[in-house]
Amino acid sequence: MNKNMQFCQIILIGLLISFVNTQQQPAKFHTNILRYAPTCREKVSSDSSIQLRYIAKLLETNEIIENKTLDLKPGELTVVKGLEQGIQGMCTGEIRRLTVPTSLHISNDGQVSNKAIVYDIEVLRIQSPQIL
Repeated sequence: MNKNMQFCQIILIGLLISFVNTQQQPAKFHTNILRYAPTCREKVSSDSSIQLRYIAKLLETNEIIENKTLDLKPGELTVVKGLEQGIQGMCTGEIRRLTVPTSLHISNDGQVSNKAIVYDIEVLRIQSPQIL
């Protein structure tokens, strides 16, 4: 095989690998409800104090990278921006699967991930402010 043919093969293989990698990264945020809440007395809003449990996995490998329970108050959301929009409107006992693309995987403290991440999130408790 001549050098030009080998060079062309290397370029084609590189393009193919690049194409496959971009196919695995979602371009948009996705939400799926895995379990509906049996009853829904209140929903998560921007002024709610909440407790949630989540498992975070890399989309490409399904490797678990985090498994946490968090207590969050309004203005304390130091989680990923995609998570903030994905939990709005959730009810206690509801479980959602959020697929967060790299474009939304920037935490409030400025950390950036170059991988799409899948979060399975369950809301354990919601406390909304009392209206006077």
